[in-house]
Amino acid sequence: MTSADAAAIARWWYSPPYEMYSFTPEDEDWLLRPELRYHAAFDEHQELVGYFCYGEDARIPAATELGLYADESLLDVGLGMRPDRTGQGLGPAFLSAGLEFGQRNFGPDGFRLTVAAWNSRAVRLYERSGFSATGAFTVQEAGRSFLVMTRLTPRSDQARSPH
Repeated sequence: MTSADAAAIARWWYSPPYEMYSFTPEDEDWLLRPELRYHAAFDEHQELVGYFCYGEDARIPAATELGLYADESLLDVGLGMRPDRTGQGLGPAFLSAGLEFGQRNFGPDGFRLTVAAWNSRAVRLYERSGFSATGAFTVQEAGRSFLVMTRLTPRSDQARSPH
C-alpha cells in the first residue's frame, strides 16, 4: 500500500448502517504500518477498489480474549471495498482475489474472518465462498455482535481427510 492508497482509503465513507467500516483521515498512517499487513486492491484498469489486511489487525480484541482466534494455522483476513463499488455483485471476485493473495503469500491452512452479525450481505458472501460460522461474541460497550467465520484451504482439507 502506498501513501496515496492509504490517503484515499482513509477518506472513504460508508453510508449507514455500514459507517462502522469507515476510516478517518487520521487512520492513514495506521494503514501504512507494515506489521499490520494492509494491501491495496486494484481492478483490471489499475483503479483502487479496496484493501485487505492479514493477521492481527483483522481481529477484534474481545474475540481474542474469548479464545476465538486460538487456531494459529488460520490466517485472519480483513477487507473493505470502495463504497461506490459495494452492492454490485463484485464481492465474490474481490474476496477470491484477496484469499488467493493470502494463500500465495502466507500459506495458511485456512482463513478466518470476523464480521458484524447484522451485515447479512457480507455473511451471505462469506457463506457462498465456503466460510462457516465457528463462533460469535458481543462487544458490550459498543452493543455490537459479531460472527467469526472460517474456511479451510483445499490443501488442508485434503491433509485432514481420512482417505
